[in-house]
Amino acid sequence: MNILPRIALVFMLLLVPCGADAIQVTFLDGTETLVVQFDGQTKGVPDVFFGVGEFAVTRPFASFPSLVNTGTFGVALTERSSTAVSDFLAVTIGKADVPIFGDIGFRTTFFTFSSDPTQTIPSLQPLQNALLGLGLGIPEDGSVQNLTGSFRDALGNVAALPFDISVSVQSDLEPIPEPATLLLFGTTMVGLGIATRWRRRRQS
Repeated sequence: MNILPRIALVFMLLLVPCGADAIQVTFLDGTETLVVQFDGQTKGVPDVFFGVGEFAVTRPFASFPSLVNTGTFGVALTERSSTAVSDFLAVTIGKADVPIFGDIGFRTTFFTFSSDPTQTIPSLQPLQNALLGLGLGIPEDGSVQNLTGSFRDALGNVAALPFDISVSVQSDLEPIPEPATLLLFGTTMVGLGIATRWRRRRQS
């Protein structure tokens, strides 16, 4: 394909409204459940592959031509009360087999989500560890958090998604014990300790 047809193809694609094929991917992580939606519609196989536990991989999405970097990038969501990882979302962006001009070309994009740190794909573990080591975890807040602009590489550099894809995650929150609950728990443990010592003394 010579240069003129390629330029013509780019202009034709630019005439398509930007939102025409835009897609919103949402991961709804409940307690021991995971729902994946595309544009508000719940999806299953073949659009989404569910693995063991709260783990899912989406089908690849074909995007409009762009200059976004290819590779695998991630977002680590952390617990409210600590820096421990709660959810990990990775995006893998590749080049489609239809080059247009230079680095401008179609992109293929798919997401990998894991709510259990032990279920993270081994190849993604170094990226997850790197982001946490750099202190780049994002605290989960229980709302539907838009993470489209939050992806980073292992060095902490922000990575853009193709403009026609956005992604959000709603995490399940670990309950934080209230002061009264902690006081009751502490009092109970002290009482059990005293009772145990008293029994031992009686037996001796």
